[in-house]
Amino acid sequence: MECSKLEIQDIEIRACCSESHLEESSFRIDSSGSLNFLFLTATTSEGLQASCFGFAGKNALAAEEMISSSPKAFFIGRSALDREKAWHQSWTWDR
Repeated sequence: MECSKLEIQDIEIRACCSESHLEESSFRIDSSGSLNFLFLTATTSEGLQASCFGFAGKNALAAEEMISSSPKAFFIGRSALDREKAWHQSWTWDR
């Protein structure tokens, strides 16, 4: 059985801000009490998709801009199957 390369062709990044309010002491909220997070979807050459989300600190739009300009470029064209290799190389890629 032949395994395709599953090259990552696109990464969609969405900045989200919840309408619900959280405790003031939470480090994941902005001054209004809203929860900021990012939702990422990677699409491969075979049309497969994988999604994940993560907290964006105090400003989801700023986090989206940072990821769009650097890490997104790192992953486009890489094999989705080489996740460990990509993880280790990402630590030194833009340094």
